[in-house]
Amino acid sequence: MYKKLGIVLLACSLLLIPGCTPDEVNLQPSEEVIALKQENETLKQTITTLEEQIEELKEENEALKGSKEDSTEEVAKESYTLYTRDVNSWEITKLGEVQVDEALSLQDKLQTVADKLSKECFEGLEIDVEEIKQIGNSDVAIINLKDKGQNESPNWMVNFFQGSTGAGITATSLEESLLQRESAYPWVDGIEIQYNSEPLVTDHIEFSNIIYR
Repeated sequence: MYKKLGIVLLACSLLLIPGCTPDEVNLQPSEEVIALKQENETLKQTITTLEEQIEELKEENEALKGSKEDSTEEVAKESYTLYTRDVNSWEITKLGEVQVDEALSLQDKLQTVADKLSKECFEGLEIDVEEIKQIGNSDVAIINLKDKGQNESPNWMVNFFQGSTGAGITATSLEESLLQRESAYPWVDGIEIQYNSEPLVTDHIEFSNIIYR
């Protein structure tokens, strides 16, 4: 009994020792908690670094965007005219304008005009500027009007070369728009218009020879 009493007294005396209360012992951080705090600090530093990198990338992107816009504004354009013929007065009239990058080659400029003409007048039928060749002292563009097939619609022959009036308007649109007779920009001296790589001859129109400006 005296032995048990001694043990109890010893336990009570230990509880009275400063810094050794159970609550204070539990307040001491464990190694796991310390490791988590260190990992948390590392993550915070990583997030800060990533945020700074994101801001730098945003600034670079804005700078590149501004540079692209500036370069686009600096591209010089040349203006070319599309023509047709008034069905009532039979006068040649201006249909619209085409803006073309002046840095393009002459063939590409002519192709740009041809593509716009096709869209505006010929339901998107193909007008292919195949080449610009030297004939004598003249630069002549070979223009090929292409149909996918005789039964395809739209079709050059069925839709645009039938009847004298329709064929005349088609011929004027092609000739005047592709020759650009009133333009002051350097241009081809003439055009040779073909149909599916053959001379274009119909009941109402003939493009068997070179047409000069």
